[in-house]
Amino acid sequence: MADPYGVSVDSSGTTVYVSDWGNRLIQYFTPTGGYLGQWSVPFFPYGIVATYAIAVTGSVDFIDVFYAAGSPGALFGGTGSSNTTYSQPYDLATDGSYLYIADSGNNRIMINAWGSYYVGQINGSSSGLMFNAPKGVAVDGNKNVYVADTGNNRIVKFGP
Repeated sequence: MADPYGVSVDSSGTTVYVSDWGNRLIQYFTPTGGYLGQWSVPFFPYGIVATYAIAVTGSVDFIDVFYAAGSPGALFGGTGSSNTTYSQPYDLATDGSYLYIADSGNNRIMINAWGSYYVGQINGSSSGLMFNAPKGVAVDGNKNVYVADTGNNRIVKFGP
């Protein structure tokens, strides 16, 4: 492995997925570290989330969704600042229904339906807390969204 950026465990707890940035691979393992396999991706992968599908952010401003190991299901995004494009998407999380994408270059968290496009966004403006290059996002069991607002050196929590 070379420069692992992201890690995620599937919803059953039986497979651990790792985005291997340096080798442009997604590798997967048992929870005890047993190697299960890998597949290559056409970009340098950053964040990864695994539930019933595997979604990966990458260095080319796209979100790539796989419905089985190595089997592409959907590709969405592109470079820009519209509701359907990204700039430096670093991390993502899910609440089971939606993907939350840390769109660092556009200072926002994008919300997308699985395998689909834009549903909404969080940019901090409703609370008067504008993001500055957010690079991490997580969602808890109560659907609270936590943002690593990297450029402002803080963690911000938003309720459902």
